[in-house]
Order: sequence, then C-alpha cells, then structure tokens
Amino acid sequence: MKVEFSITRNTTLVILFSLAMGFLESAVVVYLREHYYPLGFQFPLVPVSLTTGITEIAREAATVVMLVCIGWLAGFNATTRFAYFILSFAVWDLMYYIGLKLVLDWPVSILEWDILFLIPFPWLGPVLAPCLLSALMIILSLFLLKNSVQQLSILLPVKSWLLLITGSLVCIGSFLYEYILYRQMTISSSILPANESQIMADLKTFIPGEFSWLFFLSGFLLLTIPVYNLILKSFRNTIA
Repeated sequence: MKVEFSITRNTTLVILFSLAMGFLESAVVVYLREHYYPLGFQFPLVPVSLTTGITEIAREAATVVMLVCIGWLAGFNATTRFAYFILSFAVWDLMYYIGLKLVLDWPVSILEWDILFLIPFPWLGPVLAPCLLSALMIILSLFLLKNSVQQLSILLPVKSWLLLITGSLVCIGSFLYEYILYRQMTISSSILPANESQIMADLKTFIPGEFSWLFFLSGFLLLTIPVYNLILKSFRNTIA
C-alpha cells in the first residue's frame, strides 16, 4: 500500500512531538532542581552522586537518539530527514526553556548561564545563545522543507556544509571555552576530564566567568551565510 507523504502533516506532527518532548525534559529538570536547588539554580553546582551524573549523561545521549529517529521517520529523503532532525532539535530546545520559565520562572534573564550539554564534557553559556541557534535551525529546516524534492547536496553544496560545520564547531568551542580554561588552571597535565566523576567534582567548584560573545557570534555568522544563500536560492526558484 502506497503511503502519501505530506510535508504539512509531518511538519505539524514533528513540531507537536518536539514541543511535548521539550516539556518532558523541562519536567525532569524541574524535579532535579526541586531536589538539589530548593533556593534556586546557581553556580557552583551542588554535589550529585556518580549514578545521577551518569544517568544525566545517558539521558542526553538518549535525547539525541530520539531526535535523530524522529527526523528519519518523518522524512522521505536526505533533505527532509535532515530538515526534520534540526527542526525537532530546535523546537525541543526552545520548549525546554519555555517549560522551565512557565514552571520555575527561570531563567530570570536570557543572559543567565546554563549547562547546555554534558557530552563529552560540560557545555556552558547564556540561555540566549542556544536560543539564537535554535531560531536559525528552524529557518534552515523550513526552507529545506520548502524545497524538499531537491537533493540535499544541491540545496547545501560543499561550501555550505563547510560553513555549517566550521560555524558549528566555533559555537561549540565558545560553549566549551570556560570549562576548558578552568581545567587548564586546575590540572596542568590535561584539559580533559578522566571520567564522569571528575566532571562532577569540577562542577562543584566551577563558576563561569564572562561568555565569549565574539567567539560565539563569529561562529553564528558563519552559520547564517549558507542559510541566507538557501533563502535566496529558494526565492529565485519561486520567481522562476
């Protein structure tokens, strides 16, 4: 039996799934913060057990697997699968912060620091930074879906992928910078934690300093170039 593919239907379902998944993740963090931070989340972090730390890292890995799976299931080719993956990732991330704001009234400011990811070691930055990336990912995904019948390699040629990869690495570097700098100052032999328990030990004394917005925005600018080119290409095709 042939199943008809519908961009509108699948996009709606992916967004609904991602909203629910984002709120579910924020609910988990609400429970953690009520237990560990009854007076409000702040740095340095309170001690957690190795079991809790490993579970958090495993939960993050499971989240990425779920987002990859929903992208694969919702799409029908490389273009739509990639588009649905980044759309789901972006909506999930934004809904996570919306959920925390609704339930805990946190963050008080979009410039407040948060732990963004723990794999392979902590990513940290103001809430605004991942929200900007999520907004750009949504724009990219929607224009990929608008041109869903075209090959991904045509919509995003090699130069675009180089810019996307380089820009992503620079942004990730801006999130890792504070923690790596801390490791350099505390352990001269290595900037990498030996295991999860070392990460948890570090976070008990680590207080982030000033976020490198110049570092982040330079990566963000690189990411906007292929997105802008795709938008131009899309409008040209529409006019033609």
